[in-house]
Amino acid sequence: MNRASSDARFFLWRGRLVPRINESLTHVRIVANLLFVCAHGLNETSEVLPSNLRVRIPGEDSYVHPDAVVVCGEPVLEDKHADTLLNPSVVIEVLTDSTETFDRGRKWEGYRKIPSLRAYVLVSQKSSLIEVFERTDTDAWLFRAYVAGQSLSISLAHGALTLEVDRVYARVFGTRNADAS
Repeated sequence: MNRASSDARFFLWRGRLVPRINESLTHVRIVANLLFVCAHGLNETSEVLPSNLRVRIPGEDSYVHPDAVVVCGEPVLEDKHADTLLNPSVVIEVLTDSTETFDRGRKWEGYRKIPSLRAYVLVSQKSSLIEVFERTDTDAWLFRAYVAGQSLSISLAHGALTLEVDRVYARVFGTRNADAS
């Protein structure tokens, strides 16, 4: 059976359809952990959403599916189909060998155009490493990297998003964390 024929998924980048790559178990575990940890670390005015909801890059014919997004306040949607988010506060991408260059390059350039975006989070699949680009009050981007044993905090409109690196990587590299299951 040709797996790509019936379940192929795409995103639109500058007017071109680009196939989305199927995720590995490692990728799926990291995303599941991120969704769980984010959901429990946000206040009631914010929510975390999975990749099923696409995000529009303003000023371009580009629609992407980040691995997760955090929305503060009411989600602003593009149209009545309610499948395209216009106001993410945090975009999270889990890096793969095939997507890392794009996620760090052209996709990151596009995300910076989103006025509501407060942080762009890159999560490694190879080691316990989370990189955060956080928008400052002067519209500059501050970079920070976090490793095992550390926690990170991203300032949001009402409160903050706090993530423990170890909880994001629970059950990923042969360790099990009962709190994240």
